[in-house]
Amino acid sequence: MTIIHPFIAVAKRCATAISALVLAAIAPVNSAMAQETAPAQSDASATLYRVVDQADLITLDNEKLLVDKLVGLETASGPRFVIVTVRSLEGKPIEDVSMLLFESWALDRMERKDGVLLIVAPNEKQVRIEVGHGLEGPLDNTFCAWVIRENMLPLFRTGDMQGAIIAGAEQLIARLQQNPTRPQAQREGNNQNG
Repeated sequence: MTIIHPFIAVAKRCATAISALVLAAIAPVNSAMAQETAPAQSDASATLYRVVDQADLITLDNEKLLVDKLVGLETASGPRFVIVTVRSLEGKPIEDVSMLLFESWALDRMERKDGVLLIVAPNEKQVRIEVGHGLEGPLDNTFCAWVIRENMLPLFRTGDMQGAIIAGAEQLIARLQQNPTRPQAQREGNNQNG
């Protein structure tokens, strides 16, 4: 399940090649995700890569706060959630870019299908929420469209890109905290261990 919503108007869907800029954003995250899934690594080893702000829309302080929330969400509730901003889609449909990132970063882990990707392309005035199949209940089309329409678009329209991203992320995190994907016994074990 995925939601696409332009900031202002329906976006053009053009060429299929991904720009070097988007590929550059993929490389460090792929490396981090690979390290994260290695047996000797802890779940928190890739915390720097929960937010990939290629478009430079988020201050470092707010990026750290978002990273902490996203790592905390995964630790407590289970879903792997990444926020990405891109300078340009280079004519590529946002659906293709989000699916490429979603799949290459293994956000939709095989056993739980509980990945979430929030992608913002400010130059194309597009935002998308990509959701793994295991989260289509709590993060259904209606809810994701509401998050974009009611929480993000008003801030985007005033030029507050950072505020829009934070508002959208907070709504998604709150819903995911109400609907954890990690089994209760495993969550309780994490709480007792740290």
